[in-house]
Amino acid sequence: MRSFVLSLLLAASVSALHADSKVMYDFESGTDGWSGKTSIGPTGATSGKSAMMLDAKGSVGWDQALALEEQNEDWSDAAELDVDVTVPNGTCAAADFIEFIPVFSGPANSWYALAKTKLHDGLNNIKVPVDGSKVATPAKFYLVLNSGKAIPGPVYVDNIRKHSPGKPGTLNVQVKDGQGSPVQGAIVALGKEAVRTDDHGIAVVNTSGDIYAAEVLGDGIVPTQFSATVASGGNSTQVVSVQRKLRGATKSARAWVTAEKPGIPFDSHRIYGHNMAMWNGLDPFTSPIQMTKLRAIHAEMMRIPGGGYANQWNWRTGGVYKQDGTMALDWTPDANWAVWKKWFQDLGPQSEALMILNVFQSTPDEQVAWVKDALDSGIKVRYIELGNEPDLDPNIVINGVKGLSTHVDKYVELVTPYAQAIRKAFPDIRILGPCPSQIVHKECPDQSPWLCQDTTNEYWMQKFLRLFSKKGDLLDGISFHSYPYWPGDPAVWNAQKAFMTPDLLREYMQKYKGWLQQYYPAKAASMDMALTEYNVQVPENSTTADLEDGVWHANFIGAFIQSGGTIASAWDMNTTKVSDGGGHGMLDPNNDPTEPYAERAKYWAFKILTNNFTGTLVPSVERDAVKSDNPAVAVYAAKDRGRVTVMLINRDPDSAVQVNLQVSGAGSATKLRMLRLSRKEYVWSKVLYRAVVNEDPTKKQVSYAAPAERQGWRVLAPVLEPMSLNVFVFE
Repeated sequence: MRSFVLSLLLAASVSALHADSKVMYDFESGTDGWSGKTSIGPTGATSGKSAMMLDAKGSVGWDQALALEEQNEDWSDAAELDVDVTVPNGTCAAADFIEFIPVFSGPANSWYALAKTKLHDGLNNIKVPVDGSKVATPAKFYLVLNSGKAIPGPVYVDNIRKHSPGKPGTLNVQVKDGQGSPVQGAIVALGKEAVRTDDHGIAVVNTSGDIYAAEVLGDGIVPTQFSATVASGGNSTQVVSVQRKLRGATKSARAWVTAEKPGIPFDSHRIYGHNMAMWNGLDPFTSPIQMTKLRAIHAEMMRIPGGGYANQWNWRTGGVYKQDGTMALDWTPDANWAVWKKWFQDLGPQSEALMILNVFQSTPDEQVAWVKDALDSGIKVRYIELGNEPDLDPNIVINGVKGLSTHVDKYVELVTPYAQAIRKAFPDIRILGPCPSQIVHKECPDQSPWLCQDTTNEYWMQKFLRLFSKKGDLLDGISFHSYPYWPGDPAVWNAQKAFMTPDLLREYMQKYKGWLQQYYPAKAASMDMALTEYNVQVPENSTTADLEDGVWHANFIGAFIQSGGTIASAWDMNTTKVSDGGGHGMLDPNNDPTEPYAERAKYWAFKILTNNFTGTLVPSVERDAVKSDNPAVAVYAAKDRGRVTVMLINRDPDSAVQVNLQVSGAGSATKLRMLRLSRKEYVWSKVLYRAVVNEDPTKKQVSYAAPAERQGWRVLAPVLEPMSLNVFVFE
């Protein structure tokens, strides 16, 4: 689900712009072709006498059946959709929250969702960006509501308008610092354009006449947003003042890698796994561009069908069903099981599915049939998982019981027949569970886990292992999720705090190992530890799309392997959240005008690691083989068939660090390759909602003769850019 990135501000009073706004539906003569749960009446009318009522009573979750238009005009020239939505008093509180999402479907894009808007009681004057080229003349136009609980009554819609920009114009943006001096090499992000300033500090931007949200970015300056006015058919100049940001003094560090010591073997095929969700439309499954990029990072082990839908999806019908006890159809994604099977075939013979069983709504026999069908179709399956995040939502109804999955004892009874059926039908398939939504969660019956006040409760994982171990030999590994950084509300990024989260991972994986030894003593050493979802944080703001996310992933993966992890599946492949400013996805299908499936920082981190950081992890500081004397610098090392790879991560967002790096155990190396992911390679624009600097680090790698070995050590003195991933390959 996508939308064009531009945050566009319309000011109709500026006549020079000549931007057009056309009322597409005013509901004065009826529903104008809208079907579904719609009717016409005076309530909610913001001009004229009538508005369209959406009968939303009882609607919960994602409901696209409320309103559908199949007699559509051309939207090719649209830059923004405006609409008036009125919500009766008390409605939003009763529904927990309500989001409004316009969605277009047609030849130009099978599923093009515009930015969601969180509604409030009363009148909502909604303006959301549109890329008309992704709409054209749509076959279907949906008005979708999303809510946390059942909506108690109607919602009213009036005056759906299409805003189109004016004629092409030119804006000369002159960027100056606080002293009035020109700023050279800054990036001006405006509309679809990203233009660097010249020697005079001027960026010449050619785009359609309108008023735009714009941004100035660059090394050594504070990102600055401003409102840019482009005259329709004209040529104008606008001066923007920015503040220079002085880089902190270069710090120093020492790091040692003793690569000849015995290490920790890890399977890169399983460590560098991913989640593929089905709600992003059909194109991610069929696009050759995405497929090529997945192969480039050896993305072969895929957890399916992706997150919470695993608890709602029927593999036979392809439908996603409501979790309110009615089992009513919520919606049917384009990506059905036949699409999945073709996708795995296209991904290649090394591909593998980690299948999440629907233990919430299905039956053991049905899930066995699904696994069998996958195997019969040639899909490699070595692991299944018993459901997804049972601790998360106390409102889910299972077998007529609300909140059943938040009770560990009841969940154990629920999943046991599924595990028994899998063990009987497929003795060689390894069973994973219980998949709590955070590694730190304790049991919190009938409540959201973050609201739990009883600190004496058992940890979810601990209690599950204690009870499930009594059911027999039905578990081959534990699975869990981690989104460890909480940015607060409003969100604030704190690099130091975020990059301490690997320590939390290490702490809890030690707890998990202890519980495995306690409850499964005969097989604990051979049991998998599977991190089947992870990202830096739950909120999908710009942090999840910025450089920090990529650097954090490399750090977290290193800590996971170091702690004995065997399987990891990053979340996720393509999910973007335009309205939130980010998204957990690493390949963006639609939002870069020149690069379909544009790479985000996390993708580049995976491309560096999957092609270089493999084999055996050199043991951590506890065994004195890998260490750094500066807490800002994390160091990991791996060796593979004579190759030694050192990963240095500068976690300081403001200062470079010069590292005296000493490496032993790379005696046969004759060549050294260096790769880097930093702000030299990747710069994210919040305004354009895409990276305006997005360079493949593997194509910028530097190779030269390895430094000579002296007294068993090879010595380097690299300078690490602030907030950067740096990989040194001795081969």
